[in-house]
Amino acid sequence: MALRLCLGLGLLTGFWEVALLLPRSYGPAHPTQAPARPSRRCRAESDVEEASQLAIYESDLWKKSCRNSAYLCKEIHYNTLAREWRCIWSEEDQKRSLTELQRVLEDVAVPALRRVPGLLGVQRIVCGCKKEFKIICKLGLDAFEDWSGQQFYPEEEMVQRWQAIEGVSKIEAACVLRSTRTAESVRIHRRLSWPGFVPQGTLQPPPARVCWPVSVTKPPQATLQKSGRGMGEVATAFLRSLFVIRGLLEGDDASQAERAEVFMRIGDTYVDEQVADRALEWFEKAQRELDKDLRLAAPLRASLLARRAAAMAQGGDVPEALGEVEAAMRLLQGDGESPEVALVRTVRSELLLRAGKPDDAIQELRNVRPRSPRSSTALGMAYVATQNYSEARAVLQEAIEGFEAQEGQATLLATRALRGLGVAQRELGDAALAKETLETARSILEAQGKLSSEEGSRCLLALGDACVELDDFEEAVECFELVRLNAEVGKASTTAVDVDDLFQKLEEARRQLRHGDAEKLFGPPEESDDTKPKRKSMCVCELYGSASR
Repeated sequence: MALRLCLGLGLLTGFWEVALLLPRSYGPAHPTQAPARPSRRCRAESDVEEASQLAIYESDLWKKSCRNSAYLCKEIHYNTLAREWRCIWSEEDQKRSLTELQRVLEDVAVPALRRVPGLLGVQRIVCGCKKEFKIICKLGLDAFEDWSGQQFYPEEEMVQRWQAIEGVSKIEAACVLRSTRTAESVRIHRRLSWPGFVPQGTLQPPPARVCWPVSVTKPPQATLQKSGRGMGEVATAFLRSLFVIRGLLEGDDASQAERAEVFMRIGDTYVDEQVADRALEWFEKAQRELDKDLRLAAPLRASLLARRAAAMAQGGDVPEALGEVEAAMRLLQGDGESPEVALVRTVRSELLLRAGKPDDAIQELRNVRPRSPRSSTALGMAYVATQNYSEARAVLQEAIEGFEAQEGQATLLATRALRGLGVAQRELGDAALAKETLETARSILEAQGKLSSEEGSRCLLALGDACVELDDFEEAVECFELVRLNAEVGKASTTAVDVDDLFQKLEEARRQLRHGDAEKLFGPPEESDDTKPKRKSMCVCELYGSASR
């Protein structure tokens, strides 16, 4: 009886507990009943939980998206920085050094890096060819600055562990900025080598990176030719501009004149690559530097005006460019034959040639001494325009020798000189030599990705004409077809290519090619009845003649 009573009380108690809990957990028992209001303690716990979850979400979001960004120059816009640790491992003792490096990564680097605020990622790279072991830690700008204040912890401990591993050498570290617009990375800090490991030369960066010595302000031309090979105009100009800017950033006490000279040099690079808008931007920067000190010499200002005129002419504004050159000439009155005067005269000659006044261009440069390769090219092209091919050949050969002496034979300006020389050689009767010269120019344009430019179209036209004279109609058709394609897609203007003349040349080369193929298949054509002498008509004429007599 007592047992039944206890069981009944227990069931009753459990029923009321469930009945009391149901409205709180699943809502009111009746639709008209208001929901129970949670207690103050429950609300506080809920707010704390939501706040912690929001903090975690914001932290993750901050890691995923870097809010701050910076510019090294116009072409390098970056929002993340990375610290790179690298060393060389050996294959001795069944690659024991590589195994130890991995153990240091797991035991030292990873646990410490997990506590670094703002860490975006850690990447391990093992190269079997060069025997390199790399660790790359990527952070946002603000987080990287804080981390650098902690001496990139755990860098010191990790390097000490690396030094203790037998077979590990060439331990180095570098800071790398990551570009947001391209996939390129750029080293911006000097490499660090630790005592006990003397670097064996400079590490060669992978193709996707750009690495220049920070102590040099002007890149060697041969290195630029090698680095810029296969790239377009923006890429090549980017390499040269970055190199010069690096030298500029190292000198904090540079004067306005020095900074202006650097900016003008960068603008010259873009002019050489036929990127007029970028060149004008850098020339404007140089102008702002010159405006800071109005006492700077007039030759420097005149040089800037001439450079800006060359960029304007590339953009199609030849009349305004001529006005800039005239202003530069007024600044240089009484300076004799200084280098600035030669530059201004060269630019003026190029503008006159663009304006269809080759005789005035020749008069401008005929007495300039000494002539630079650029001025010799302008003078030679003016002689070509006036059909004075003997003088053109001599002057353009002089220009090409100058380019070779400066190791700048793989530039667009050098291809212009080669094109003019090839035209002169063909007109003087040496089509084989002209073809060789023009093929050299074509190979340079192909290497720089400029075969579709206006200069490339002019070169292909000249090469096609030389092939026609040598009866190489197959290659002539190929050259003319490429020019036609450039004209159709708008990469060759009507000033560079006469479309009607191009189609006539193309059709004639195709006809000659078909005729040559027919001769190869069927032999030379025999005389037809139409080509044989018509004896009957001749006899009739003779008869008419005798009758008249």
